[in-house]
Amino acid sequence: MNKKLTFAILSISMITVMASAAVSPALANISRAFPEVGIGMIKTVLTLPSLFIIPFSLVSGHLVHRFGNKHVLMAGIVIYIVGGIAPVFADSITELLVWRAILGCGCGLIMPISQTLIAVNFQGDLKAKITGYSGAASYLMGVIASFVVAPLSSVDWHYSFYIYLVAVMVLVLNIVLLPNDKPQKTEHKAASKTFPRYVWWIILGMLLVNVAFYAVPANVALFMKEQGIGHAQSAGVVISAFMIAGFVSGLILSVLRRWFRTYTVMLGVAIMALGYVILSSAYALMPVVAGSALVGFSFGVLFPSLLILITNKCSGAACILALSFSSCAQFLGQFLSPYVLQGAKDLVGLRSLRGDFTILAVALGVAVFVYLVVKLLLSYHPIHRLSFTSNRNRFRITYWLGEMDADSGDIYHLNFFLGKAQLFKLSRQVVVIKSSTARCRICQKDAFSLK
Repeated sequence: MNKKLTFAILSISMITVMASAAVSPALANISRAFPEVGIGMIKTVLTLPSLFIIPFSLVSGHLVHRFGNKHVLMAGIVIYIVGGIAPVFADSITELLVWRAILGCGCGLIMPISQTLIAVNFQGDLKAKITGYSGAASYLMGVIASFVVAPLSSVDWHYSFYIYLVAVMVLVLNIVLLPNDKPQKTEHKAASKTFPRYVWWIILGMLLVNVAFYAVPANVALFMKEQGIGHAQSAGVVISAFMIAGFVSGLILSVLRRWFRTYTVMLGVAIMALGYVILSSAYALMPVVAGSALVGFSFGVLFPSLLILITNKCSGAACILALSFSSCAQFLGQFLSPYVLQGAKDLVGLRSLRGDFTILAVALGVAVFVYLVVKLLLSYHPIHRLSFTSNRNRFRITYWLGEMDADSGDIYHLNFFLGKAQLFKLSRQVVVIKSSTARCRICQKDAFSLK
């Protein structure tokens, strides 16, 4: 493992999380500074960068093909620094939102590249570990930001935006440590033709997860103010717990994936549901801290797990395209989160910010139940697709363990005599075998038991 390259890549992850959530502890103070502005507009200070990240994530893929990762990354970080620090001098909500939009443009260029560099330079278990560390680095910066922003914003909300000076250090590190790369000649349209259909479902999952996750950074400071929980700097404590939990889950992600395998994503959703159950019934500071920490921990599991699923399903230019769409889904989910939750509250007649947490607790609980039911039903009728080559009466099977190891990419080569296995030929490339997943695991590389 190239330690300098790893350090450079992880430093990029440290600033991407700050595009929106870094100034979350300052929201209540910004709201006090602009009493004539509604809560929805104040929340836009957090969510507006996400809206601009979406198109620039797609632009990033095109620019990388033409100029290479490093040049596009440097340009993105410079734009990020300008948009991040300029609100220090903003005197109106309009100026503040304009600079936040510019910050989003820079972050949109950065986001796909940070994950592409991991996918290109690391493989297998190491890729999963570095992806987890990437999430941990994001949360580590979030922890630092929450400790710095809360006291600064209590003096003057303008000062909270000095946190974006960290990006100057990241710019210097990547100029020095990140090697130059050549532009990719593959046409973007050609890459899209190899885009696996399954990846779109993962991208949809990324969007929905971010709609749910972003309710904490967008609402918790305002929720505590509404409910009279804690004092002026308590929101910083809550966001710190939120970020620390995510940092821990990123560090132990590879262990969790070994334990829970294809149930890792469901584990993350279940923990997030529990976090919102606690938040929806919280009337004191400690339950708010506990609930927020669980949501942070869950996202530290979910976000890198979904990215690993995407990078295992595609490679090369197709991977860059998939990660661009993933970044779009991530930040579209963050931008839509307040509006989706407000619409859901209006639908059921809830008014307070507590209703956001209640709706998410119910929705995520239902999602876990549905997932378990579907998983149980599929376990009785597993169907695995395998590529094969034939030589007279012998088949060479390349078997991807769909139920147990699809997300880790374990591939087994199996040999069959035609008389010992019932094969249903669908085409020249694919056969389907009905089997028991458990027996697939037991037989490993030597044999294959069929029901």
